[in-house]
Formats: sequence, structure tokens, C-alpha cells
Amino acid sequence: MAASAILFAVLTSRWLGPSDRGIIVVTTTTSSLLMLLGSLGVGTGGRVLLARTPSLSIRLYLALAARLSAFHSSTACVLGLGILWLTKSLDDPAIGALFVPYAVLVLFSYLLRECHHGLGLHTVAVRGEIVTTSTQTAVVLAAATLDALNLRIVLGGMVLGQLVQVFMHLRTLKREFRVRDATSSVQIAEETGGSVVRFSRHAVPVIFGQAFVIRGDRLILGFMSSPAAVGIYGVAATFTELLWLVSNGVGQVAFKRSTETGQGRSSDRHRRTALVVTALGSGLLCAAAPWLVPFLLGDAFRGSISMIFVLGVAALPMASYQIDVAVLNGLGCMKRAGVITGSGSVALGGLCAVLVPLAGAMGAACASLVAYSLLAILARMEIKRTSMDEEAKRA
Repeated sequence: MAASAILFAVLTSRWLGPSDRGIIVVTTTTSSLLMLLGSLGVGTGGRVLLARTPSLSIRLYLALAARLSAFHSSTACVLGLGILWLTKSLDDPAIGALFVPYAVLVLFSYLLRECHHGLGLHTVAVRGEIVTTSTQTAVVLAAATLDALNLRIVLGGMVLGQLVQVFMHLRTLKREFRVRDATSSVQIAEETGGSVVRFSRHAVPVIFGQAFVIRGDRLILGFMSSPAAVGIYGVAATFTELLWLVSNGVGQVAFKRSTETGQGRSSDRHRRTALVVTALGSGLLCAAAPWLVPFLLGDAFRGSISMIFVLGVAALPMASYQIDVAVLNGLGCMKRAGVITGSGSVALGGLCAVLVPLAGAMGAACASLVAYSLLAILARMEIKRTSMDEEAKRA
């Protein structure tokens, strides 16, 4: 998944240039943030309910996901297009016409992936994302071969990639439904769509705040600068997000394990391993960046090298936070996780507002480093507090 995503980023950056690449970054960032708002937390809450016994019905979850996705089209039209306009990314009407279906499909595919994670089908969920990025990359390569590559083609390929993922997940879940719900092989909880939303709504501040901390810097930079600046900064962010691969994977497992065991420290050994691997990867990336960026992307993106140094260091606290907040969500401590994530979001927004006018994209990178560190400290403190409460109850 990471390889195909990086290839897509490299090809679009090199062949379209910083400005058009910046519009792609703003488009994907906006759709990701709106996706989390439009989900009403059902992705995270539904995962918890699907992993429990008795379990949430797959049929009920899919019906709720379809309704949320249909309503999301209005959100994409109003909020999404408004953000694109404010970030100077809506010069071409075709961008808006492609953005709306893209945003809707992003939400639906996200909810389907989370359903797979809740059922323990993590590999299938990740495979869907690989299909999406591979489809996008194939469209870009085909268009470049025909000398027809432009921003519209790339955005169209992104829509197609999400559509392919949706069909793939629906086919898998149909088969899973036959085995699970229809045969009564698993005890099904008596839930309604409203009760699922009420249970899940507390996850909205957590997942949205986490996404804003991770990607909000691009939007703030877009509001205060230009698409070209976002494109250059996005390259640095894309490379350093590779360092989160291990913590993302461990976080998925830690979420399910904490849900099943009710213990906050059950994944500590895997967490330590993930942090060591992330630190080693950060050192390698920072050492390679001065020659890797010009070689892959050209001289137009040299400005991203210094940002890679800062964001590479920031990857370590982000890895710690990702694992710890996954554990908190799995324990059902969504309100506490929401407070932590909200604190990081406020810190990022405030620091970007001060530092971006002073230092441009480098200011956004420094703001991210501070915000990630705050998240890591607060999440770890909450894990320790939760563990002490568990020990007190056992005593």
C-alpha cells in the first residue's frame, strides 16, 4: 500500500509540478477530514460493536453506512467546495465536479474498511486501499504514456480507485454476511441505527482531531499560502508518513486486543518494538533525503528536504500516540481520547497561525512536531492512569 501510494505521489509531483500536486493534496486532505465528520464516528464505534460478543449485525452496519454516504453528498457540495475555493484550488469547475463523488466514495470505502477491521479481517481492509492506490497509479501511467496526463485525469483516476475499492469490499462483506449473520454462527446484538450513532458519536472528536493534527497543516498552509507551497510541503509529509507504517499496523492489533481483553498495557511490547523501528527509519530517511528528493522529483521540490528533517523527528511521537490512542479507543475511552486529540488540534492550529506567516511551510512542520509531541505525552499519561485504575479494581 505504501509503495503504490508513494509511487502515485512521486509521479504526480514530477509530471504535474508543485501547483497541481498541491491541489491534489488539498483535495485528498479535505475529503479525509469531511469523511470523518460525515461518518459520525460510526467507523470507530462500529468497529468496537462488531468486535464484541454479541456482535453488531453486518446488514445493519452496511445500511447505516449507505445512508451516511448518501447524506454526505450535500456536505461535500457545501463545505468541501467551500474549502477548495478558499485554498485557491477550484480554478477549474471540473475539479469541483470530480471532488463531490470522490468525497462520497471516500466516506463509503472508509466505513467498509472499518467494518472489515471490526470483523478481524485486517488484511482484506488494507488490500482495499492497495487496490485504490494501484488503480490511481495505473491511470496516471496510462495517461502519461498517451501524453494526455493532466489534473482532471488524475482526479478521475482517484474517483475510479475509490469505486473499485467499494465494489471489492461489498463483495467480501456479502460473503461474510452469509457465513456470519445469515447462519447465526455469531450471536447478534439487538441494535438500531440510532443506538449505533449514539454509541459512536463520542469518537468524532477523536478521529477528526487526530486527522486534523496529521493533515490540518496542509489546509492551513493552503489558506495562508499557495497550492505550490502545499505541493512542496505535501512531498515531505508523504515521505515521512511512511515512518508510521509500523505504528499503524500495531495500532490495529492493539485496538482489537484492548477491546477483547479490557487491558491497556496488553500491547506494550509491540509498542516498544514499533518505536525502535520508527526511530531507525527516521534516521535512514533523513540521511537519504538530500539526494532522494532531487533524484525522484527534480529541483522544484528541493525545498521539501529541510521539512523532511523536522517531520522525520516528529514521526516518533506520532507513532507513540497512534498506538496509545488506538488502545484507548479499544477500551471505550473515547471521551478521554477526544480531549487529548482536541488538545493537539488546538496546538497545531494555534502554532500554524503564528509560525506559517513567519516561516512558511517550515513553520507548519515545526508546529506539527510540537503538536505530535503533546499528543504522545498526553496519550501515554492516560494509558498509565487507566492501567492504575485497572490494578486498583483487581486489588
